[in-house]
Amino acid sequence: MSKQIIVLGVIGVLAVIGTVTLYMNNSGSAVSVASVAASQTQTTPNPASVAASSTAPFMQSTGALFSQYKYFSKSHEIFPTLATDTTKALGAFSYTKENLGNNIYRFTLTNSAEGYNGQSVVVSGDQSVYFVEPSTGDDSASEDSITTDDSLIAVDAQGHILK
Repeated sequence: MSKQIIVLGVIGVLAVIGTVTLYMNNSGSAVSVASVAASQTQTTPNPASVAASSTAPFMQSTGALFSQYKYFSKSHEIFPTLATDTTKALGAFSYTKENLGNNIYRFTLTNSAEGYNGQSVVVSGDQSVYFVEPSTGDDSASEDSITTDDSLIAVDAQGHILK
């Protein structure tokens, strides 16, 4: 009977791991069982991974430099310092900043346009968040007719884009 309990326990654990992996992959996060195992073996975990692990998806560096991003010149800093041109660039967009604790923050881009779902990024206090507005031709202070070109970009302290 104890062998049956052990087998059922192992099957249950595998089912939970599979379900979590499937959920995380379907929610747009590039998390796999291998990356979860790798992050658990780090001796000094990234502060973002500690706080974000239970409250938000963990963002990882893409390796791409933000300064070489095609819309770098059309990006407006939101965090850690709100750039003077950002409010105008936001137009009908706004954002919320949620303190998740341990110097971790979630920024969510919002717009009242029908069907707009918003976008969130999670950063630590030493990282940056930018609003990217590739084209202002579709914007006014109260409406943005095309919301798919506007986004938030998170950047790590070394200048790499986070995803």
